[in-house]
Amino acid sequence: MDQENSHSIPLVEVTPGRPIVTTLRLKILRSVAEGLQLPSIKVRARRAMVTDVRFDYDDKRLGDVRITCSMPMAIFLVGELRNLDTRARAKRDNMLVSDTARAVAATFKAIEDGDRAS
Repeated sequence: MDQENSHSIPLVEVTPGRPIVTTLRLKILRSVAEGLQLPSIKVRARRAMVTDVRFDYDDKRLGDVRITCSMPMAIFLVGELRNLDTRARAKRDNMLVSDTARAVAATFKAIEDGDRAS
């Protein structure tokens, strides 16, 4: 994944360099986004007791979907990606398995970058 695929943005700073809330941004392939059923991800996160369900996505581009979310939602997203990976392996959909692995890597990178920013 290139550098453009994931980065974090501090939203509020109490002291310089110490944001209270970090918003993460990343890109995943459209095939992965379709498998995740993004329109209902907030509902699933609330059921899983995620504390901050800020999550938005832009699917206007042809090949990928841009995601903007909170740190807790990114962590929840990793779990959802792992579930998708399990389903793709069961169906022997090697392309989706590969695309999901790339999405997991982009999500972890965004989480790590957000951790460094806070």
